[in-house]
Amino acid sequence: MILTWCLGIFLLLVVAPVRGVSRDGLLESHHVSSCVDIRTYGAVGDGVHDDTAAFNAAAEAVASTSGCVLVAGVEAGNGYVLTGTVTVGAGVSVIGTTSGFTTVPWAYAPPYDLNSTSGSRIFARPSDTAARKPLFLLEAGCSVRGLWIFYDRMPYPTDEEFQNLNSPYYYSSFEEARMRFYADHIPTLGPTFYISGGTRVLLENLAGSGFKDFIYFGPGAGQSHVQRVHGWGYGALITVEQAQDVMSFHTVRYIINAGPRVLGPKPSTGCQQNSTIERCRGNFTWIPGIVAAADENVGLWLGRSDGYVASDLFFFGVNTAIRLGFSGKFPLYNAQEQAPAPPLGPANGPWGAASLVMVDQCMRGLHFVWPNPLTNRFSDIQIHPSFGVSGRTFPAGNGTGTSLSAVNIESALLLEPTHSILNNEMLSATIMLSNFAVASFADTHNFGPIAMQVSTSNGRAFALRGDALLEVSQFSMNNVPPEYLWACAANASLSLRMRGVILSNTPVGDVTVRHLL
Repeated sequence: MILTWCLGIFLLLVVAPVRGVSRDGLLESHHVSSCVDIRTYGAVGDGVHDDTAAFNAAAEAVASTSGCVLVAGVEAGNGYVLTGTVTVGAGVSVIGTTSGFTTVPWAYAPPYDLNSTSGSRIFARPSDTAARKPLFLLEAGCSVRGLWIFYDRMPYPTDEEFQNLNSPYYYSSFEEARMRFYADHIPTLGPTFYISGGTRVLLENLAGSGFKDFIYFGPGAGQSHVQRVHGWGYGALITVEQAQDVMSFHTVRYIINAGPRVLGPKPSTGCQQNSTIERCRGNFTWIPGIVAAADENVGLWLGRSDGYVASDLFFFGVNTAIRLGFSGKFPLYNAQEQAPAPPLGPANGPWGAASLVMVDQCMRGLHFVWPNPLTNRFSDIQIHPSFGVSGRTFPAGNGTGTSLSAVNIESALLLEPTHSILNNEMLSATIMLSNFAVASFADTHNFGPIAMQVSTSNGRAFALRGDALLEVSQFSMNNVPPEYLWACAANASLSLRMRGVILSNTPVGDVTVRHLL
């Protein structure tokens, strides 16, 4: 008995694999012979040398064994430079920082405080020939973990630069800047991660800054998982064009680079090199407002998604938190194919469930564009529609309040005309919501001219231009007068039933709206 016990201890200590974490944060093991270090293939990580070839060589070296590529951490201020596409073959893993999120600042405007942050950081600088292609092309069964990817040459002007006649970003007004800035200064870039025809892909512990679009699942994707992703960019954080099977998204953060650390008066003197260096750059209210006004700025955009599960989602300062479906008015562009995504067929919108959704400052919370006969279910949701843009209105045939001729699309839930029975094989789409809270605040301190309460823009908590059966239980609306609860288009066929309703901190009776054609 004692001999058996001693032999077991010997096997555990001597024969079993010995694993640990090296000084630069990489997983190391005496038995992980299929893992390679990108530095072995010439990667430098000094923020100057082009490391694209080294990344591709390392990924190719482990392709036949479905091995892993280890991305060593860099010293503060440095990063690996990628100017073209890195192809990650089937079953290959790319592993950076192993302990959760990479070290990134939370609310700093570019260029961030790079000199005090380190980790597995990548500077994305696509060349002119590679600009429309993805930074990472992912095949089936691969995984990427623990990277911070920073598009450090994307523009992020201060208010002072927008208003300076000698600045390349000068515009005569915020409205002109809102209308022209994207076309004038934001290049058409491919997504950071592109998955096409690949299932069982895992993306986790990723941070991105300054991207056009971050994660894009193209045709044939599915059975994939995205978790612990934090980012800010000009387009969509996560997009699913077409997924044939269940997708999951957990612990996702999409947050504009605004806040007290980057706002406030520009100091006239004493601009020192310290942890609050961004205060010396100026004010940032125009750029967050410009981005939040762009329809393509979306937290989670689900096209044809045959079952999705999402939880713990937080979006701040976005145009749209969750968009369900796409259309001619709200198109998806597949950068890899260099073409718009094919139109959705009847009843091919997304279906699934989301819970623990927090949306602080948005133009639209839940945006329904294309229907599905199966249900979309949401629970434990809080949405603050707080951005209004003039001219984005529709005439309502019925609703609360008196100004129904021009209802603004600023809303917690918006149904588009394309979300119709006609596009759903003559069936009514069902939307179920529980524990749903709505409030509105005009945060001009962060978002300048676009910041607007629902009552000021003449928006509604429920702006219903399409067809649906909506079942709502335990609903609360604060800081929004009751007359801004709902409005529907004259040609919409819908039912809205609300149980357990609290308006302005006062319990009221159930609300039932039947406008069935």
